[in-house]
Amino acid sequence: MNREFPLELTGLAKAFPTPTGPLTIVTDVNLQVRAGEFVAILGHSGCGKSTVLSIMAGLERATYGGVVIDGTEVIAPGPERAIVFQSPCLLPWLSARENVRLAARQADSTAAPAHSPDHYLDLVGIADIADQRPRQLSLGTQQCVSLARALAMEPRFLLLDEPFSMLDSLTRFQMQDTLLRVWEQSGRTVVMVTHDVDEALYLADRLVLMTDGPAATIGRIMTMPFERPRSRAAVLKDPRYHACRREVIEFLDVHARRGKVA
Repeated sequence: MNREFPLELTGLAKAFPTPTGPLTIVTDVNLQVRAGEFVAILGHSGCGKSTVLSIMAGLERATYGGVVIDGTEVIAPGPERAIVFQSPCLLPWLSARENVRLAARQADSTAAPAHSPDHYLDLVGIADIADQRPRQLSLGTQQCVSLARALAMEPRFLLLDEPFSMLDSLTRFQMQDTLLRVWEQSGRTVVMVTHDVDEALYLADRLVLMTDGPAATIGRIMTMPFERPRSRAAVLKDPRYHACRREVIEFLDVHARRGKVA
């Protein structure tokens, strides 16, 4: 068991069958994630970021290599991992409170939940809408419920698949701040897939930059120089932010052009 890096991706590759033969989406992905770390996986749309996250979650199986948690290979979903998708995916006939309560029960049906559903709704700042159903809520608030539902599972690893991509800019900023606050309070390990450069720079400890697909892999890993706790204003004023942003955009631009040539 590697206590410093409880989550490891080793030689991970995924290929899907096609009429003309296997199509390799990602290949030779190697990554070690520290306990309590916030890692953002960044790359062009379609490069395989979500595929890698799905394998981490146990929703997909790797074709070669794989994901290991505490020395055990991931082959299926588990209660130590919770995932939040682009769409809130809430049960429409249940209230916000009931959606969160159901997740807590599914995580461990043999034990009493660690906290009430209202605790998790309060954690993401929406305790006042506990009795409302999804159709009564804005998309941003629905996604807050989805985050509260994931936290109610008390996971060690929080996996986020572009959770704010459907939101307007202002709501997205608010959700980023909520996520940052929750992560700082909980100390959970977070792996987040995004194609938003500024989001990744603001939130993450490290950026994992994917090359363009097919057969994408990790092209570069960048450690963010910004101190914690962070504020958006402080990060934006830091000259290192603009240097990091330029480096990421140049990397993505180079690999986009390589993809077009290929």
